[in-house]
Amino acid sequence: MRFVSGPGREGRRRAPGPADESGIRSYERGSYASAEESFKDALESAQAADPESRETERALYWLASAYYANGKYAEAERSMDRAREIGEVRLSSEFADLDLMLDRQAEVYVERGRYLEAEAVLLQSLRIKQKKYGQRSEEVADTLNGLGVIYYHADDFDHAESAFAQALRIRREKLGPDHASTATIQNNLGALYNKMGKHEKAYNLLKRALTTRKKIDGGKGPEVAATLDNIGNCFLAIGDLDQAQGYYQNALQADPDYWRASHNLATVDYRRAELDLGEGDAVRAASYLNRAINGYRGVVEKAPNPESFTDLAAALLKLVQIKKNPETKADLVKLAEQCYERAIDLAPRDHRAYVHLAFLRFEQGKKRQALELFDRAIAVAPHESMLYYFKAHVLEEQGREGEALMTYEACLEIAPCQDACRAGRLSLLKKRAELTPEPGES
Repeated sequence: MRFVSGPGREGRRRAPGPADESGIRSYERGSYASAEESFKDALESAQAADPESRETERALYWLASAYYANGKYAEAERSMDRAREIGEVRLSSEFADLDLMLDRQAEVYVERGRYLEAEAVLLQSLRIKQKKYGQRSEEVADTLNGLGVIYYHADDFDHAESAFAQALRIRREKLGPDHASTATIQNNLGALYNKMGKHEKAYNLLKRALTTRKKIDGGKGPEVAATLDNIGNCFLAIGDLDQAQGYYQNALQADPDYWRASHNLATVDYRRAELDLGEGDAVRAASYLNRAINGYRGVVEKAPNPESFTDLAAALLKLVQIKKNPETKADLVKLAEQCYERAIDLAPRDHRAYVHLAFLRFEQGKKRQALELFDRAIAVAPHESMLYYFKAHVLEEQGREGEALMTYEACLEIAPCQDACRAGRLSLLKKRAELTPEPGES
């Protein structure tokens, strides 16, 4: 999934405004470690002069961009938040490049699972660009594409499809069907269709994007790798593991550093292990699981990310089902716990790792800890109805039926047609009715 255009990604403009020329030159060459050091120096100078100045704000945005490029998402998030605090009173048009700063801020928020904040920031950027460049400008297409990415991650399929479709129409109108930026949005829309279960539609769109990319990039580079990876995802979704594996391997040939393809190759091994377990072949399943574990480990060593830590934990716990030695099992569970905790550290505003760790705690009989984790998940994703359902189930298991009933009702307020929640609530009401003595009974 490719976000808005920016430095090193076929963008037509520079990233946020000048803070330090040597740092900018390093950044635009892709020398992000050097850029980070230069921007730290620029920030120190700006803060010494005036810690609340616009130069301090600019330096913070630039430093956040360098942190982001270096995979330091927590540091990037803190720098972005501080820059936003400083600029909150000046968020009109003091900076000619404010829209670009907002784009980068939204990208960092997406990486940290902060989708609501990312949407708010990017909608602000969209309004600025519509006034500055026009409703059907390439800049507006950039931001619509970014909004599509946000909605994609939030599983808001209707809004994602609308945003990508608008961006694609502008791209085709302004740049033509065979431009690199058009192919980027085709790639994103194809990934969305695959997530929606429209696999054939996704495949056809991704193949068109791939044809364009190969003409432009000669079959190499991260954009080609991203499209090949997404085509592999189409085959993974329908269970064709051989075809999926082939596309992931081709993606790595196009760009050996494209970590998502390495992650997905590990997922292919994990899926094969599941199939073997279903057929009763524990030995072969263990072999595939070890390959998957090694694959995920290789990814998190090079590119720490919450998705790979979460899937590594799942593979470790699947191996627990096969191993017989109690000490080995305990060691694997401990490693899985550490992976979930690392995923939470990397994306504290993404509820999914909390949920996985909560289920593990529940299975361990640690129901109080499971409840605490569900509460943390609800705090960051209060509109996810199933979180309330899971919490209600744990409360019911603890015998806290009144609280469970209120939690089921909170779930139904958000999603009145949530079948699992309705069934849970009805079952609990029947249970309580059976335990309530009739009037006059002793």
